[in-house]
Amino acid sequence: MFIGVEELQHATAPGNYAAMSTALDKADLSQWKEKVVGLGTDGAAVMVGRLGGVTTLLRAEVPHLINIQCLAHGLELAAMDAMKDHERMRKVMDVLKGLYKQYHHSPKAWRELKDLAGVLNQKVWKPTNLGGTRWLPCTERALRVMLRNYPVLLAQMENMVETRLVINSYFLDRQVLR
Repeated sequence: MFIGVEELQHATAPGNYAAMSTALDKADLSQWKEKVVGLGTDGAAVMVGRLGGVTTLLRAEVPHLINIQCLAHGLELAAMDAMKDHERMRKVMDVLKGLYKQYHHSPKAWRELKDLAGVLNQKVWKPTNLGGTRWLPCTERALRVMLRNYPVLLAQMENMVETRLVINSYFLDRQVLR
């Protein structure tokens, strides 16, 4: 059951604890501390920190409290850690980040990609960012977009390389003639 939303005065453990307490009190659950048995959190230090997390603050008043960290979040963190140590995955992530930056920060590049897709009778999707709370689904979406766009991306990148080679050759020829 959804109880309420409280604005945090501070994004600290005491601030989170105060907002939680206020929401529960406003919901007319004045004796919630006697009835609560568990708390589910994301595992962030502000929530589960041994020295001053929300769970620690709450346990001072509710010693029998059981904290349960989100299993899905824990699995996602484990997957991120595993991928950081894998060289090929780091390279894939770098490519995905590069594609996002290229087309997110350059309307010209995005327009050229869409124009090329039209010429090739293809549809393109704008590359997506890897960030987000749910890292694995964001990464999957970025990979799917890259794979869908691959023929058009490849054609554009090949064109860019050819253009640079022609320009470099032109300038090299001019320097040789001097």
